Amino acid sequence: MKNNSRLPAGSYRRLRKKLFLQTVLLLGAAALGVLALRELGRGRVANWIVSALMGLGMEWGDAVHWYQLAIRNHLETLLMVGVVVAIILFFALAVVWFTRYFDQVIQGVEQLASGSSQEIRLRPELQFLEEKLRSIKGQLEEKERAARLAEQRKNDLVMYLAHDMRTPLTSVIGYLSLLEENPALPQEERARYTKVALDKAERLSGLMNELFAVTRLNLQDVSLHPKPLDLVLLLSQLGEELYPAFRQRQMTVSLEGPASLSLEGDPELLARLFGNLYKNAAAYGEAGTPLEVRVEKQGTKGLVTLQNRCPLPPGLDPESLFQRFHRLDSARSTATGGAGLGLYIAREIARAHRGSLTAQRWEEGIRFQVTLPVTQPRRRG
Repeated sequence: MKNNSRLPAGSYRRLRKKLFLQTVLLLGAAALGVLALRELGRGRVANWIVSALMGLGMEWGDAVHWYQLAIRNHLETLLMVGVVVAIILFFALAVVWFTRYFDQVIQGVEQLASGSSQEIRLRPELQFLEEKLRSIKGQLEEKERAARLAEQRKNDLVMYLAHDMRTPLTSVIGYLSLLEENPALPQEERARYTKVALDKAERLSGLMNELFAVTRLNLQDVSLHPKPLDLVLLLSQLGEELYPAFRQRQMTVSLEGPASLSLEGDPELLARLFGNLYKNAAAYGEAGTPLEVRVEKQGTKGLVTLQNRCPLPPGLDPESLFQRFHRLDSARSTATGGAGLGLYIAREIARAHRGSLTAQRWEEGIRFQVTLPVTQPRRRG
């Protein structure tokens, strides 16, 4: 998302008005001072000075003579000195007033940098800057919350998978130990133990793959290796590869759509995305029903719809299926071999490709829809 750092028109209006009034006030005070100096040489001010000198014991003539020599004859010089002093005072006061704004801004930035919970408050004429600092503070707090949440999720992931891996690992060690300790076991029993150990090892391998996939997708920059590929062909190949899983539950895969649909994407990640959806359908779909897959092109997007009959608990929000560790049927989780990360991984892969993955209820089952950008003609520069 592009961050627009430009301030709204009129943001500086109050500050400009305040600075203008301060400048006018200082200039007015300086002008009054110069005018007062000019009055030293005329009228009542001159009479007042002469009277003051006479009050000190001077004769009238001496007082007038002294006033003439000391003030009247040097009036222009005094005026110039007065103007210079007025200018110096003007700039000194202007700098003092202006640096107050810097002090307030520095205070606000320090609050921002320290993560203080105190509300940032500046002078009314700096309201635009106050709002900007508050906005930045809110963004930083949101990022900090997101970072804490990500760290918590990472810790949960490690703890959960470590716990989930313990069961198949214990089984593998147990059955292999039995085989080692009892070399004279009957062939039938040995084959049964070997099969159980192999099944548990495959489950452990699946959990490790999910862990690596989540770790990769949790990186800020998902490293994609896009290549031109045919989405329809990819879906067809996945159906053939997973045919045994569907056949085991008397299920079929029907694929409808154009003969081909070209796009650029990471073949490995996209195969994992749709493979997870296919496996989810094979594991939780109603036995003897088809998985219906339809491919369409909608403008610059390719839309893949996958729907199948599947018993859903009443009140279940389909979007909750994309949460980490969510399993549709916890009692069957061991049989299906997943850790509840498949749909989460699938959505993250879709997002990494600037696409989306959503879920909705459909008749007596569920419908997943995947959108991905299709290949556009390249513009020649």
